Amino acid sequence: MMHEIITARRAIGWSASGSEFLRLYEAAAKEAPDDWELTSAKLQTLGHALECAMKGWLVLMEGADFTDSKVRAKYAGNSGHDLSRLARAAGQHYPVLLKNLRPIDHLNSSYWGGGKRDYEYPVGNKNIAFVPASELVQLIRPCLMQLSAEIQRVIQSP
Repeated sequence: MMHEIITARRAIGWSASGSEFLRLYEAAAKEAPDDWELTSAKLQTLGHALECAMKGWLVLMEGADFTDSKVRAKYAGNSGHDLSRLARAAGQHYPVLLKNLRPIDHLNSSYWGGGKRDYEYPVGNKNIAFVPASELVQLIRPCLMQLSAEIQRVIQSP
């Protein structure tokens, strides 16, 4: 039981971080409601929210010893960032991710911009793949809500 509680507490951290990034996006969207305004900032916050949610699922379902460094080593690839690989792994525990790989793959391909990491989701870069923020929010919000519900289930189970 102690192992499950430790695992749930680690997953709570990922869930809370994902929720904070989602709230940050919502604040930016309120100030700049057009999807084309603050594109880089919005994609960055949504990308981080999604990343945290997926890591939360992996930690919760694969155990407390599944540390952030192990998650990165197993799913981040050589680039240090791969939302597509994370989605395919976390999707084994939250299958909705597997049904929504297209926007995740687009978001992932935009991370590097022109192929080097000068800045995440570079503003005005011709390589940025436009993904409607609303499409990502419709994926991320339920993912975080289900993660929180599953964490509660684990904590409350005998």
